[in-house]
Amino acid sequence: MNYNKKIIIALGIFFSTVLISMSIIHIALNFMYPGNQLAESIKENFKDSFGKSIKFDSMIFRYNGDIILHNFYLSNTTDFNDNVNLIKCSEVVIDTYLLDLLREKITFSAVIMYEPEINIIKNYGKSYSDTFITDIVAGFKNDKINQFITKRFSIVLTDSQLFYREIFKKSKTSVDFFDVDIDILYNGDELEYEIDGSIVNNNISRWRSCGFDVEGEVTFNEAKSRNRVKFSNIDISIVNNFLAEIYNDPVVLKGELSGDLSFNTDKENIDIRAEIDACDIYASGSDSSSGFFLKDESIKFEFDITALSTLERMKINKFKIDDDILAIELKSEYVKGEQLSLAIHSNKIDLSLLSGKFI
Repeated sequence: MNYNKKIIIALGIFFSTVLISMSIIHIALNFMYPGNQLAESIKENFKDSFGKSIKFDSMIFRYNGDIILHNFYLSNTTDFNDNVNLIKCSEVVIDTYLLDLLREKITFSAVIMYEPEINIIKNYGKSYSDTFITDIVAGFKNDKINQFITKRFSIVLTDSQLFYREIFKKSKTSVDFFDVDIDILYNGDELEYEIDGSIVNNNISRWRSCGFDVEGEVTFNEAKSRNRVKFSNIDISIVNNFLAEIYNDPVVLKGELSGDLSFNTDKENIDIRAEIDACDIYASGSDSSSGFFLKDESIKFEFDITALSTLERMKINKFKIDDDILAIELKSEYVKGEQLSLAIHSNKIDLSLLSGKFI
């Protein structure tokens, strides 16, 4: 009986100590960050470190150091004047170090977003580099970032929706992604990333999956990267507006693409390898009355290309096209200032079968 009383007393002391400590921490934080000072400090740190403005409706502080932001908005720039939100999310968790907060220093170890909505818009006349690189990462300032993040800093987005809009002169392309998970780990001079999700494709049956999986790592001081992209049943017609923008008489495409592509680089070399399956491909001229010159075709592409980063030397180790009737394999090597070497090999062709593919 005495033993049980001792356990109860010990537990009571423990929980009382925890409650008192939490109360002291709460009072200390309110004293060090009166009013909206902590919220304003977070906004300033985001702008200084990432080159993006943020706003949110309310903030909750957890005693483990986590900061919860409700109705969070991340601008594409340092202000909200263009009324474009790169990200909006009902709840964001910022994982901070509690001891740093008590030293009046805000240090982020992770930013976690649940079910965010991501909007990427490429306006007419804007380059892809500006859209995907300059707008998103150019504001990052490594000297500032390292002051506000831990050595292993992560960004996690779960069950995201991503909407991509590309505006052309006479048309618009929309691609919708869902169930997108993004996991980024920044470790000083290295960055690792993994992104996967699904893509809306209204041209295929619902039971057929349409998605992607991207992973890789980048080492900044060595200018080295390893990247891999896997995708399945991607609607190829999303490129039609792009083709119509750059050609007077473009090809109109319909079908699905699946494949596996790896892209590796270092200071001197580029290495690209891929296997791509094009299924149920239809191709015609922009004038519908011209008929199809490819109809219900399935083609497999394989290629292995290495090159110097300066592109002064390029070697096609393998480039193969195979539609189960006609198979062509090409090998080539290009050296700047020298003649181009080229070797082409094909299998035997049954012309009666081949002719049916172009009717």
